[in-house]
Amino acid sequence: MKKFVLIASILFIAGCGSDTSAPQTATSAPQTATSVPETDADLNKKFLIRDPKDVVLAKNNKQLTKAMNLVGGEFTTIVESDGECAQRTQLFSDEISDQARFNLEVIFGKKFDQLNNNDIKQMISLNLQSEDTLDWSQATFGDTKVPRTDLSSYDGIEYLTCLQWLKFGDSLSRDFTFLRNLSEIRFLHAQFLTLGYFRIVDLQSMTKIESIILPNRFLQLPALAQFNSLKNIVASNSATCNIKPLLAMPNLEYLDLEDSQYHTSIKLQENRMNYPFTMTADPSGQYLQLLTKGGTRRFNAEPDFTLSEEETEGTHYNKRYLMEVMQSIYEIAPDIYDVIIFVGNEDESFASYSGEATMISNNTPGIGDPIWSAADCYGSEGRLRGMITFPSPQHLFSVDEYSWNSPFTHELLHLWGGGNLLPYSEDTKGIFTGGHWGVTSADGILGGFNKGFLEEVETNVYRVNYFSHNGNAGLERSLSPLEQYFMGILPADSVPETVIMRGVQQTVNSKGEKGNSCEAYGYEWWDGSCFKADSKEILTVDHIIRVFGERSHEGNVEISMLVVAVSEESLTDREWEQITQPISWLSSNQYSTPTDYKILDPIWKAANVDKPKNLYDASNGAIKVVFPKPEIAR
Repeated sequence: MKKFVLIASILFIAGCGSDTSAPQTATSAPQTATSVPETDADLNKKFLIRDPKDVVLAKNNKQLTKAMNLVGGEFTTIVESDGECAQRTQLFSDEISDQARFNLEVIFGKKFDQLNNNDIKQMISLNLQSEDTLDWSQATFGDTKVPRTDLSSYDGIEYLTCLQWLKFGDSLSRDFTFLRNLSEIRFLHAQFLTLGYFRIVDLQSMTKIESIILPNRFLQLPALAQFNSLKNIVASNSATCNIKPLLAMPNLEYLDLEDSQYHTSIKLQENRMNYPFTMTADPSGQYLQLLTKGGTRRFNAEPDFTLSEEETEGTHYNKRYLMEVMQSIYEIAPDIYDVIIFVGNEDESFASYSGEATMISNNTPGIGDPIWSAADCYGSEGRLRGMITFPSPQHLFSVDEYSWNSPFTHELLHLWGGGNLLPYSEDTKGIFTGGHWGVTSADGILGGFNKGFLEEVETNVYRVNYFSHNGNAGLERSLSPLEQYFMGILPADSVPETVIMRGVQQTVNSKGEKGNSCEAYGYEWWDGSCFKADSKEILTVDHIIRVFGERSHEGNVEISMLVVAVSEESLTDREWEQITQPISWLSSNQYSTPTDYKILDPIWKAANVDKPKNLYDASNGAIKVVFPKPEIAR
């Protein structure tokens, strides 16, 4: 049985107050810059000043000019195509889909039957960026203007085997396997791929590539070191602190890491932030508590990305502050956890979100996300998979007349890729989405409908059971087959087909409001969900494996967690119980019993609904959770 360590709730506590439940061990997080090993310090210095190669962390005017020219396609050698690249296309031997045929006609501006090898040879540049996409760069290379081509899918691009210059617009899919055929690429611009990113395996044929502008938060930056031809890399907001492999590249001239995790780590080494905190153990030694200025109302404040970095100090979405807090955990606790959970010490809910998961690394093939790690940025040598924050204990478990609710399992599933396992999905407004199942028949905790209820009530109008595209509420639900598969507890041959809806649009209710009402089609407002869609597709697990590889079947999984409470003062026994009671039930390695329900819901509000399921129950006993004591260093 493979074991994962999950750091359960870390409670952040701000201030210096003390009471009868003072922690057994108190270790203050350092408030000044930590010492850096001499070799790393010398290396960082070399990175920043070496000439002619630069690591750009904050652009001056000269560097800004180069960055603008680079994303426009300059500094890349474009050559006249030979006949060999055109000979490699399978366009004239494959059976071409209708969508690929349509896309190729748009790209070439002629009928499909008129295409020949010379067209493939001459097609050396392609700009997929829409006219309405904000971009301050010019779509050019050399003196040649590259026309924009607005497509709705990537079908057919795999046949353009002479392409040297390729610029993406917004994501159209998470399937980038078509890039494996484009071995002539020299310039690749992917900055606008916001909801999906290619994997290094998709680029491996590009042995001539010279310049690459990576998607936001690119995950596999160190792996680019295998491309010896690369001269220019723009990796803003990339998620790694390990850039040493890149600096050994023989031809690299320009490396832009502005606002990357590496950039954040350098800033943290140079200057700690001004929001003091103390990390301590609780009286039992089982959990940690973070005592921080402003407590959980500051730490779990509503994300506001319009604010400056200084204005967001002390919040969980400030990268530098979170990095400092996480590193302080590993200064007093061993690197034995898969997940760290922060729970706010507040009696009442104060935030609009109930939980938030942040993936920090992935070493599991076949779950949609690539193999990557930023664990070292946070103080872990690679074990840490991610973190989850809950603003208050009220968000861990709640109950009303109709249902039991908790985001615990939902957020945990995000740390194993979540809805990114599907190459394509749309939300109820028809927008390409990720992280959740969207308008598909995945029918899980992360959303999706039940395929058994799908019916076409009018042409291109569909009715299903009531569902949400970004997560189905209620604790009575088990993990769906797709969710069991990416967690490693269901073999691939047991995963059923999934229906994918494309061109989704909302319906209109009796008040003229857009949504998922079925009223316009003879049903009551509460009787299921309706939506319009241009088409539906059947997706098999074989297709998922072709795109992402196969998720190995482990049978049983053990996850190790650490709980950290967030507060302004040390927790009392009662406050600890408010956190540990729901956590203990949610992560219990036993099936739920009526006794559990009465403890969680003393007045038995939801007695007439289906029983709630903790993680063990929802996985049919296949997923277990452990809470090893942090064994605080003294």
